[in-house]
Amino acid sequence: MSALLLLWVVLLHWATGEGFLQGGKTWQHCTELRPLDVLSEAAPARGLAPGLRVARAQGLLGFQLSAARPRALGFPASRLFVHCDRFPEEFSIVTTLRVPGGPAKRHQYVFTLMADGSPDVLVGLRHGPGKLHFVFRSQRRAGGCHSRVTFHNVSLADGRWHTLVIAVSGRSFSLTLDCGVPEDVTGETPFPASLSVRGASFYLGSRRRRKGVFTGLLRQLVLLPGADATPRVCSTTDLQVAALSVPAVLQDLPPRPRSNEVLRYPYEADTMVTLGARPPCSRQEKAQLWFNASRRGLYLCNGSAWLSVLEAKQKLDYVEDYQNLVTNSETMGIEVFTIPKVGLFAATASRYTLPGSAIYKWTDGKFVPYQNIPTYQAQSWKYFTIGKKIFLAVANFEQNDRGQEFSVIYKWSRRKEKFITYQRISTHRARDWEAFVIEGEAFLAVVNHREGNNHNVDSVIYRWNPSTGLFETNQTIPTSGAYDWEFFTIGPYSFLAVANTFNGTSTNIYSHIYIWLSGSFQLFQSILTFGAADWEVFRIGDRVFLAVANSHSYDSGVPAPSNFYAINSSIYELNITAQMFVKFQDLLTYSALDWEFFSVGDDSFLVVANSFDGFTFSVNSIIYRWQGYEGFVAAHHLPTVGCRDWEAFHTTEGSFLLYSSAKEPLSKVLKLKTTGGWDLSEEKQFRRVSEEQWQCDNIEELSLKDPHDVVVTLLQSYPSCNSVAAAIWRQMVSVRTTADNVLEELLYVLQDWPLHSTFTSDGNRVDIYALAATRALLEITQMRVCQESLRLYFPQLFLALLFQTFSSTEELPEELLCQGGQQEGCHPTAPSRLAVETMKELLCSLGHEGMVLEVEHQGCWEDFLHPDTWHSAMRVLASEMSGMSWSSLYYMAQRLVKLLSRENPRWEVPAMALLAELLAYPHMEVCDERVLQLAPKYLKSKSSVMRCLMLRALITLCHEPRTHETMQVLQRRLMELLGDADGEVVIMTLNLLSKILHKFNTPVINIMALELAGTLQPLFHHDNIHVQLLSLQLFQHIMEAVKKEESKLLKAQVHQSLVPLLCLLHEESQEVAEASRVTLLRAATFLKKRRLRQLLKKCKTWAVDECLLSQCSSSRAVQYVWQALWCLQSPQQPVREAAVRFLGLAGQHLKGQEKELQLIRRALQLLRDDVNLSVANLAVQAQLNLRAAEEAASSRPSLRERLRRAWRGWAAPWARG
Repeated sequence: MSALLLLWVVLLHWATGEGFLQGGKTWQHCTELRPLDVLSEAAPARGLAPGLRVARAQGLLGFQLSAARPRALGFPASRLFVHCDRFPEEFSIVTTLRVPGGPAKRHQYVFTLMADGSPDVLVGLRHGPGKLHFVFRSQRRAGGCHSRVTFHNVSLADGRWHTLVIAVSGRSFSLTLDCGVPEDVTGETPFPASLSVRGASFYLGSRRRRKGVFTGLLRQLVLLPGADATPRVCSTTDLQVAALSVPAVLQDLPPRPRSNEVLRYPYEADTMVTLGARPPCSRQEKAQLWFNASRRGLYLCNGSAWLSVLEAKQKLDYVEDYQNLVTNSETMGIEVFTIPKVGLFAATASRYTLPGSAIYKWTDGKFVPYQNIPTYQAQSWKYFTIGKKIFLAVANFEQNDRGQEFSVIYKWSRRKEKFITYQRISTHRARDWEAFVIEGEAFLAVVNHREGNNHNVDSVIYRWNPSTGLFETNQTIPTSGAYDWEFFTIGPYSFLAVANTFNGTSTNIYSHIYIWLSGSFQLFQSILTFGAADWEVFRIGDRVFLAVANSHSYDSGVPAPSNFYAINSSIYELNITAQMFVKFQDLLTYSALDWEFFSVGDDSFLVVANSFDGFTFSVNSIIYRWQGYEGFVAAHHLPTVGCRDWEAFHTTEGSFLLYSSAKEPLSKVLKLKTTGGWDLSEEKQFRRVSEEQWQCDNIEELSLKDPHDVVVTLLQSYPSCNSVAAAIWRQMVSVRTTADNVLEELLYVLQDWPLHSTFTSDGNRVDIYALAATRALLEITQMRVCQESLRLYFPQLFLALLFQTFSSTEELPEELLCQGGQQEGCHPTAPSRLAVETMKELLCSLGHEGMVLEVEHQGCWEDFLHPDTWHSAMRVLASEMSGMSWSSLYYMAQRLVKLLSRENPRWEVPAMALLAELLAYPHMEVCDERVLQLAPKYLKSKSSVMRCLMLRALITLCHEPRTHETMQVLQRRLMELLGDADGEVVIMTLNLLSKILHKFNTPVINIMALELAGTLQPLFHHDNIHVQLLSLQLFQHIMEAVKKEESKLLKAQVHQSLVPLLCLLHEESQEVAEASRVTLLRAATFLKKRRLRQLLKKCKTWAVDECLLSQCSSSRAVQYVWQALWCLQSPQQPVREAAVRFLGLAGQHLKGQEKELQLIRRALQLLRDDVNLSVANLAVQAQLNLRAAEEAASSRPSLRERLRRAWRGWAAPWARG
């Protein structure tokens, strides 16, 4: 009865809906429909979890996850599911994230919910190339298999912030991306109604292991039970603040102005003024005001667009690297143009015929490939329109596959949205097209550079025939190796200037300006130029200027100057009175190939394409600012490589410069960073100078006057790490001039680790620790206020920080090693860790965020902190440095070579380690000779690490044929290194020697091979397996590579190797045994031992000993005995056993060689006491066999006695007869 009563109570309890959940509460009670903030749980207000780092991108903060400790980014699910242990059946997941641009290398998890002790994922979200996967564990399938719902065409890898809402209910799955149109998917399997989370844990950005870790930034990750979160998230017009719950540490809101009740935040929108990023302007926002703080401008929405009410005057502040545009090949020119209602394009003129020239389209703030057009060493493009027709003409320099030489005009097809071939025009080494309109008629002029070897040819002007719809010849103009046409108008007059470059004997020739008169162009003015490559016309106010780019000065009849390429390019101004262009200014250029004029605000600029200075193609191109009476003054120096052409363009994202390189398949998009300020007359009524501002102005003045003393004083204040010092640093580096001075002073300190001694202006001696300078640099890079200066000093700063990661704390006082939480704003101060963090910030500040994330993904930043993993971390970092400009890599390589060339260099290990990796990058040949000069010094270094690093550098260089002479000089030292005690040194030496023999085939190298053959044989029995394998492989190569006339000299060495190779057939390592068999087979082929080769091919190793001895003379057998005696020293039992067997067999073949027999007997006698019993027993057996053979030989009659007996037997019958 009691049992039935108990059953009834249990059933009643279940029927009432209370269930068996903890505390008697169902899931409905424990959710309360509130957002569960997964991200905040991993980053509580009291501090960040290990493996989390706050990073800023596009004005928003997010968490960057470390791949080194994925388990540290997890927490028990019970911290979110407090009152129950079941996952909701209906829910939404809201996440805001940013994925770095570029193709995704693998699928990456945003989060997972996993059962402890099990590799299974209960719930997870991961993204891949163009897809988003929601995974969960299904309870309907047998064994609870995984189910996956895939959303296609989800492009997240564009470097922008995205907000995703995934709503789940049964079989219905919905994705809303950036509050757009939802994508609904019906799954095969419904989400489980009761998914237990007991004992499970949430993991951020991974599935509890390093593979597949999320490499982007996370700002929001919220679970909303029981409701679709889309309406709540998309209720705002600003997606950057569209959030259910963002961790407090990521809510980086600026302080509200105290005395300005008008400028409020968007969430205080009782007024009609909005701050922040550009808001939408529609009918709903009509009459609202928007204040752009970065440009200091006030704008009014008219219902469709923002109109300027009070706008700042833009000023060019600095230029930053924006996009590396990888091209089909080196490019000779670029044309940027806009097709109405289609977009902005850039056409590149590829230097090589294959695979043609590419056209790129500006999409989502960057150029992406759009169309590829076959060209033949294209030199330039020209975009033009005739009525509604859109054309693009290419100047081809080479003939096509059929030997035809023509350039092509392409027409834009509105239906196909591509350029298609329209008209072919015969040209002669065409360099440039110029399109223009005169009196309503369209013209197209081509520059013919030369015909065959004749540079004095006619260039042609074509006129558009509306009837035929084709261009027809209108006029020819004589030109001399011409490069460029430039058309311009002044009032009612039209002009055409040609840049003549070379007449067959000289570049010092006249270029001409023609004027349109009576239906044709007639000579207007001739100007002496020096290899003119470009004309650029521009206007400043009412003044008209014409700039020529002079490339080089050469005259076959005049002695050559010291430098052909360092030459003035000139700017001419139109003199209305004289009716001619007169020289206005000369500017020193280095093989200038192009000028480009552009404006920022009210300021005018000229940028020159410097291509070659006579020594290197890595030359700074310069932006000149118009300074009125002073003319053009250098303002910005831009590192370029073989710069060929500049183009300026504007988009909604800002103003940009694009340059093409004729020496590397990479063009660069540079962004013009501007600052704005109200006109002084407008600002006076608003501005009040506070005492704090006055102090800052004085600091700026003082830092300009004496930056050294200011920097020294600030560095002495460390390790106080106070905010006052940080504010002063910010003020100093906010101005370009002082920023350069500050960074230069910091660099002096950084390079003098650990203590830098200096004097202040008053003569006092001051000591500063480099650690203080590292901290200051970390703060400066985080401010993002002096990008141009950082870019200028980047190579030196990067090297100094990398060297610091190699240092230790032994020379630092304890008071300098403050902990992160002891003082306000103090950073981690272990020298290597601080240097790593500063290096990461420096890279991120200059646009190398992808490189930092990739190294982080491989867990290598932490490896810099440990001596045993430093070198591997450095190699990973160096492999990711391809995104840096060639000029930066080249400067680093030159700097490292110079440092290593000193008599007692500091940082020689990290310097050589990085140099060895940089030499593998393209176009580093200029460093080869200087690196080879370092080899004799560092190959003799007492440090085995330095010997290894030098060998690594030589391995990289040995692929260059021009280095073989130096390699021959080093051969003696390299063969000495084969006896080095460090196995790693021997391995790298063998690798280098192998590459030398493979790459170079000279008499000297062949002699080297003969000497090397004898040196290699002791390495066959080296205690390092890799040494054994490499030495065997190299010995094979020597036998294969030696020429016939030198094969006789090598035969002796090969004979000496036979017995050691025979013994190695019994090596314990199967790899070494097989390599020995292959080498012995090659030796048999070399010595033409057919029987031996057949036995080896059939792997009959037991018969090889007998075969070898049966085919040799007694003198050769004696040599074999000595080789076998040497093999008895091997530590390996099978090798010694093989040597004993060979000696026993050889003794039976050595008749009359008493000296050698005595050696064999003595060796076998000693082996009877061998530590290995099998070797000892085999030695005893060999002794017995040898003794028996000797006794049998002594009891057998001699040949004379046998002949005498035979004679007697034959002659006896005759005697009796």
